[in-house]
Amino acid sequence: MVRQLLHGTLYTTKAFILLDSDGKRLAARYFTTEWPGLEKQLSFEKSLFTKAQAHPAAEIILLDNIIGVFRTVADVHFFVIGSLEENELVLWSVLTTYIETISLILKNQVDKRTLSENFDFLLLAMDELVDDGVVMETEPQVIADRVCMRTQGPDGRGEDAIMGVPMKTINSAKDMVVKGLGNLRAQGV
Repeated sequence: MVRQLLHGTLYTTKAFILLDSDGKRLAARYFTTEWPGLEKQLSFEKSLFTKAQAHPAAEIILLDNIIGVFRTVADVHFFVIGSLEENELVLWSVLTTYIETISLILKNQVDKRTLSENFDFLLLAMDELVDDGVVMETEPQVIADRVCMRTQGPDGRGEDAIMGVPMKTINSAKDMVVKGLGNLRAQGV
């Protein structure tokens, strides 16, 4: 046991959980079988939310042999869960990276409605940050660029890309098609 504590493990994250202001699940990604089935997960999330509500000034929760870190942004509660032996600073780093990534992607509009409308980005950001419990990246801008499919342009700034095609080109082509369809419609075709 001492050896494991000294050397740690790559599998730092047991779960990502996002709850609304009523404690209802917005998104969750579990990387362990510790909570098999939806019923046990929802029960755990309810306990987690209750404990967080009881200690709103705290940022760390000890519950059922796990350690969790959490932060509330607007009407959303963000949780990252790890084992009791995990370093809470590592978990806090994962949580902070995730929130900063989401803020970059959503242009600082982090609330329940915006997160619900951009659910795909929410899950993609989780996947880019943590894979099967292993932290893969901790740089919010890099994760946001991957999620939004942006690449580095010649000037060093990120630019949107689909298969390497800049979004300006795609938008220009789209505008030309829309304009052409509008002209056809005006001609009665």
